[in-house]
Amino acid sequence: MIKEKCETESGIEVKEVYRPEDVADLDYGQDLGDPGKYPFTRGMYEHMYRGRTWQEYVLVGFGTTRDTNERLRYLREQLGQPMLNVILDMPSNYGLDSDHPMAQKEAGQVGIPLSSLEDMEQLCEGIPIEEVNLSFQTCPGDGHLLMLAQYIAVAQKRGIDLTRLRGSMGAPPTHRFFGYPSPQPLDLSYRVYIDSLEWCARNKLRLFYMNDAGHVFRENSITPVQEMTLVLQTAREISGALIARGLSIDDFASRFMSVLGIGMDFFEEVCKVRAGRRIWARIAKELGAQNPRTCAFNFVAHSCGSTMTYQQPLNNITRGTIHALASAFGGCQGISIATFDEPLCVPTKLASRVALDTLRIIEHETGIMDVIDPLAGSYYVEWLTDEMEKKIVAMMDEIEEMGGIARAAEKGWVQQMLDKEQWRRKEAIDKGEKIVVGVNKFRVPPDEEEKIELHQNPPESTERQVENVRRLRQRRDNGEVRQALDRLWQDTREGKNVMPAVIEAVKAYATTGEIWGVMREASGYSYDPFNMIESPFKFGYEGVAAR
Repeated sequence: MIKEKCETESGIEVKEVYRPEDVADLDYGQDLGDPGKYPFTRGMYEHMYRGRTWQEYVLVGFGTTRDTNERLRYLREQLGQPMLNVILDMPSNYGLDSDHPMAQKEAGQVGIPLSSLEDMEQLCEGIPIEEVNLSFQTCPGDGHLLMLAQYIAVAQKRGIDLTRLRGSMGAPPTHRFFGYPSPQPLDLSYRVYIDSLEWCARNKLRLFYMNDAGHVFRENSITPVQEMTLVLQTAREISGALIARGLSIDDFASRFMSVLGIGMDFFEEVCKVRAGRRIWARIAKELGAQNPRTCAFNFVAHSCGSTMTYQQPLNNITRGTIHALASAFGGCQGISIATFDEPLCVPTKLASRVALDTLRIIEHETGIMDVIDPLAGSYYVEWLTDEMEKKIVAMMDEIEEMGGIARAAEKGWVQQMLDKEQWRRKEAIDKGEKIVVGVNKFRVPPDEEEKIELHQNPPESTERQVENVRRLRQRRDNGEVRQALDRLWQDTREGKNVMPAVIEAVKAYATTGEIWGVMREASGYSYDPFNMIESPFKFGYEGVAAR
């Protein structure tokens, strides 16, 4: 039986065959252009993968920072991975210390704990951070400020020129609306996030200090069209905030990037990236870009973990390969494959090696890197790229009319979109309209399921991390901590950029929770978002009270 109606994951209805008339309005110079030239549809660089291979990486983060440091060194020294990528645990994402009552069972369970500079020093031990590309992933963005400040402090203590640092930092705080709620107030989170970006821009850091992590959206059933809409709208809103502080878009936009989530709809994922580059190029021009590099958005790809299944997990190797191929055909600057065991546990060494080797087989054995944008000119690919551009721009305009992403969330638009897409996907799988191999079709009996080794966090790692934070407070110079936090309190109250004061506090070994607590109090909020602990600092009095 012939299937009468076919749709992409974003619900775009597609025809059975495409012909020249479907792309009759295509203007090569205006809509495509050569690789490395406006509007960058065909790629950021002139020679693309012939001259600059994509960065390859896998996500890591578990236990204490010493546990993760061991894995990072294995990836770099044994597997030759040049790009190291770590993810924060949820307490650090939320601006809480590992010993907070709400954090003690979660510290280091999924992601690394960064409660103080000591944690960052242990994470980077034995790693020449001026030579590697070290990236940090956050979810709601509240871990961004401390993560960035701690990394800068490590570099300064080692005497490293900050412009030599490579990698990327965390997601904006508005990502909390897409499945990662935060206890920190949005107005404060957004302010200090913009402070950090402004400081980086004025100090000409070459880190990608704004990582507009699209994969956060995709893991909550957002479609490719919706993902790219939110990525580009967030970048546009943040650009507006930085321009309002006296910067030009050429001062910062080249340091923007997004880690996109790549799913199983191969052609739509390819066209999503091509359309996203073209739309950003036009936005950047509208915002006054003079430097062509400003018009080229950096897209890195990461497998959607939500497309991986815990049933018949070895099938995930094939899914990851498809994700990587779509990323390469889309021209992404970095590619990460979710490991085959991701639905079950933190990646094991075996799973990480398989993921990296998959990327290397694609790079060295397929020949797809030899020709830039090889799908260009396909009637279907060019039609779908145009169609996605129209839908993305229309949705961006809709968000703009509502007053931005935060206002759209307040009006319920975001939650309605999430609920609708999650239900639509579940219903399609339940009814068998969407086939997922090993889940709703082609299943094997339970006794034939492949048995795989699962990663186990060191059982004592969480308790050890909690104890490390408590001991740090006892041996540091609390007078120095108080002095640094007093400056932070004053700068926050006076509306100054808090980044210099945060870095000073980090170097004094003030903890993540203490720094957030002081900024909260200076902004009129309680010290602790859960009102479970009291502030140990009484500004205007001498000494630091014991916790």
